[in-house]
Amino acid sequence: MLFIIYGGMKKMKKGMELPINMLVVVAVAVVVLMGVIAIYILGVGPFQQSVGLEAIKNSACSLLVREGCTASTSGIHVNTDANEDGFVCTKNIGYNAKTGIGYDEDTDTCLFADDGENEARKPDTLLGLCASKFGKTSDSACKALCNCPGYY
Repeated sequence: MLFIIYGGMKKMKKGMELPINMLVVVAVAVVVLMGVIAIYILGVGPFQQSVGLEAIKNSACSLLVREGCTASTSGIHVNTDANEDGFVCTKNIGYNAKTGIGYDEDTDTCLFADDGENEARKPDTLLGLCASKFGKTSDSACKALCNCPGYY
């Protein structure tokens, strides 16, 4: 009788191995899935942002190159917060004479309503983008970044 109980317990242990193995496999799969989701959420976000900045830089650089690299990089506006002041200021936003808000060509500034007062801000330019995002603080270094002939 002792042999039957011992043999029965042994069989019961073997029968329990399948559900325990399955639980381990499911737990590992969940951990891997959570890791993939974390990498996607945390890793892809900055990558997409850098790709977006690169596209904005390339667009502004192509405009500079089309003009023969003779224009100043501080005169080419970009559609991003290049000078990191919290506002996107570019010729494309237009000017509303009634409110006094928008880009003013006469003063080469953008006017925004902040706390009830209009505050003048410098436009976001290719030079500002080169300086803040790519570490190129001079006009010639920014032109070199844009692969302008004669600038290295």
